[in-house]
Amino acid sequence: ELTSYTNSDDTIESLLGRIPRDTAKRDCLEIVPIGCGNGFSGTAASALVRFDNYSIWIDPCGYPAHSLERHNIHWDDITHFLFTHNHEDHTQGLTACLQRCRLYRRRLNLLVADSVFRLLKELYSPLFPELMDLVNVQLLTPGTPLNLGPVRIDSRWNHHILPYGTIGLKISAGGRCFGFSGDTKYDQAINNILKRDELSAAWFAPCDLVFHEIEFDNPDSVHTHWKQVEALQRE
Repeated sequence: ELTSYTNSDDTIESLLGRIPRDTAKRDCLEIVPIGCGNGFSGTAASALVRFDNYSIWIDPCGYPAHSLERHNIHWDDITHFLFTHNHEDHTQGLTACLQRCRLYRRRLNLLVADSVFRLLKELYSPLFPELMDLVNVQLLTPGTPLNLGPVRIDSRWNHHILPYGTIGLKISAGGRCFGFSGDTKYDQAINNILKRDELSAAWFAPCDLVFHEIEFDNPDSVHTHWKQVEALQRE
């Protein structure tokens, strides 16, 4: 027998109806890790940053309503969606987010570097020809801070394998600072060759907390080996 069809939008609304809304202002910088996996296992790495009335989801993972529900967070309480780069495990949630905006005729507040957005636009326009009507874009310019009210976002170009770039982040508010690697190959030998100050450990020095992607098994992979993250922490 064929399973009877259920409307996925109705399923999501039923799920969201069980989650209390939370739009309370935060007077301290609040960080919620939503996932720490990758494109092959677990919930892909992403984090929610909240301060004042701003709720910024970095690299929204797949099944946004369900992923947030596990942390008792309502999808519609997210005010901004930030994408560090275009690898699939970092953009899994964009299709669902755009579809929800299409369904309810509202706009998605995007924080993204210009080169990253241009590729997102190219990839997602076939699914969403009206994409530019569904988004408000605020561009991240590495080296130049972006201010969202009392929240300051500093960004840098990472050393990674993508020709159009991936960014690292420092988010500051309420006297605290949070760092997010955004995928990079932190390697002291490589940094000695590249001689880019923003790739050194000093860039994360002001942070009270850093989330950094890690590779356990292969020191030659495109991600940072855990021994190098240990070195970054010490430095």
